[in-house]
Order: sequence, then C-alpha cells, then structure tokens
Amino acid sequence: MLNEFALLQAMEGIGAEPVREAGALLGYTGQKARKGRRKLWRTLLLAAVIASLLGVTAYAVGYSIHQQRQQELRQRMQIDEHQVENYMEYPVPSEKAETDQTTVTLLSSIADEEFVNFYFNISPIEKDAVLTDEGEIDYTAMERFSCTFDGKTGSCVLPLREKGSPAYDEASKALTCKSSFLLKELERENAGFPLEVTVVRSVGGDGVRTFDYLEKLGHFTIEEGPALQSRICLFDTPVDFSCEDLGKTGRVLGVELHPSSMTWLLEHEDADRFYYDLSHWQALSAEEMDWLQAVQTPWANAIDQAARGILHMADGTDFDVLSAESGIYEDGIVKRYSQWELQTIDINTVTAITVCGTRVELN
Repeated sequence: MLNEFALLQAMEGIGAEPVREAGALLGYTGQKARKGRRKLWRTLLLAAVIASLLGVTAYAVGYSIHQQRQQELRQRMQIDEHQVENYMEYPVPSEKAETDQTTVTLLSSIADEEFVNFYFNISPIEKDAVLTDEGEIDYTAMERFSCTFDGKTGSCVLPLREKGSPAYDEASKALTCKSSFLLKELERENAGFPLEVTVVRSVGGDGVRTFDYLEKLGHFTIEEGPALQSRICLFDTPVDFSCEDLGKTGRVLGVELHPSSMTWLLEHEDADRFYYDLSHWQALSAEEMDWLQAVQTPWANAIDQAARGILHMADGTDFDVLSAESGIYEDGIVKRYSQWELQTIDINTVTAITVCGTRVELN
C-alpha cells in the first residue's frame, strides 16, 4: 500500500504545473487552498496526480473501501468547495478486514437544526441480501435494517446510490448507507454525545410487524455531533401568503440557511392551536379534534406553497428548495424544515431568495 511518503517519492520529476492543474480540477485553489488542512490537500493532490498519470483509481493506490467512500462523499457533497463546517469525518481502517464477521464502519456525519445524518459502511454483506437480481436496491429486504441508540428508538437505513447504482462494492462486499436521528429525539431521550449507535436487522417474520430476533450487525460511536453552521436572514419586509380555503393569512418572516438544509421562519393565523406536541394528542377534546381536522388540509396546502423557493447564488446560479416536510411551533414562530439529499450550499454566497413569486435580497 502506498503511504504519503511513497506518494511524495513518486512525485519526483513531476513539475508544479500538473499539481496546480489537479488542484484546479478538484477546486483546491486560491484562498480556499490556503485555509487549514494543508496536509490533507497535499496528500489528495499528490494522489490525484499519480492516479491520473498511472490511470488508476484511488482504491487501486491503496485506499480501503472506507477511505474511498469518504472521499466520494466529500467530493459529491462539495464539502471543501462550499466551506462546510458542520460535516465531520471519522477514523476508518486503511486496509480490508480479513474476516467474515459483519461490521459497521462510521464514515461521516452532518447536522442541521433538525437532524444529525450519518453515513456508514456495512461489510461484508452478501449482494443478494440487499440487492435484487437486477442489481437494484431490494427495499423489502432493507426494511429489516434499522439503527438504534437506546434499543427501542429506531431509524431506517437507506442505501446510497453512486452514479445511479447502489453504492455496493463487490470486492469488499460493502454497502454504503445513510441513517438519521432527530436532534430533539436525542435530547428527549437524554442521549446526547458521545452517541452509541447499533445497526440491527430483523430476522424471520415479515420484517415489518413481526420478527424472530434482532441480529446485531455492528455498532459505532459518534464522539461528538457536528457543530451547527447557520446564517439567519430576516426579511426587511415579510412576504405574505394566504390560506384561501379558510380566508386567513400568514407571513414568511425569513429563513435560516444551513449547508444541507433550510429553516423557514413563518407566522400564520391559528398557529397557536394548529401545532401541538404529539404526546398531548389524547388530551384534545372532541371539539378540538373536529376543528383540527377541518383546518389541517387547507393550512398544510398553504404552507406547502409558501415554504418553497429558489436560492440565488453570487455566481449567478440558482438552487431550488423543495417544500418543507416537517416543522414545529416555538415562541410564536413556525419553523418549517427543508432538506436536500447529498448536496450542500455555501451559505455565505446566497444573495437572494424567491418565495411566493417575490424576490427578496438577503443581508
């Protein structure tokens, strides 16, 4: 296996220009290249040049499947280009494990105001246990997989895709997956960090409602959660929206930007009654239940249209933000969360947002 010293030796006789060109290709130029992690930049640049000269992949020059997936995730999510600070990588084995025992290897994690998302490899795992005969993800089989931090709170395990195909490596029999926990759920269960996570699979039964036993595939520890990176942008003039079916109104007050998500800050009529803690569901009276059922769909439709938009970036590109999928009511403000999968933005280069057909310049 080539280490960094071997890479340096291999660089003898190669001029500075190929290194600069490789850096430009990877986006490691200018001020960005000068900020921190110089050793990492140097190693990646050298590896990139050697790989291009020899016509080999990173895996071929000695990367384990765990290191390879880490690099792919980092590049795919444009972590360095977008100066993402709330993304963390974890130490992984540099060599293939010579064992048939299934293990779980934590690769990285990223957090926003609502979730902590983490990425990991399950290996070795047989191809026919997770993929169909056509090589697609077997979602029925994947329903048996879950993550837990307390033995009872479960989170689904979703295989990632790489260039349209499942991120499954046949050589190492490794499947790259994602799972998530609600931060409020961790707070509610007093879990916090370090967080011990176990990946399990139900065996026998139907895999949904009944099973014979839980097979523990492996576990890992998230020593600390990624630091929250955000930028709050309150509008000088709130943008109005209406719930036409009820003849009521609301306002978009602003947004809170995160590299991998966005929080919409809203206020609207009925908000003090419309949002409630699910644990209090049984305490609602028959009258309150009837009222809630009558306003639920109209308000959901109105908010769905209000909490979506287009981010305008400094380089002239646009980024579509799909409708928010969840939310809470806190101190008179409705917070609705929109996430984007395996993508990030540079929150400091967002110059404006179009919401409800109105373009708002951001301070």
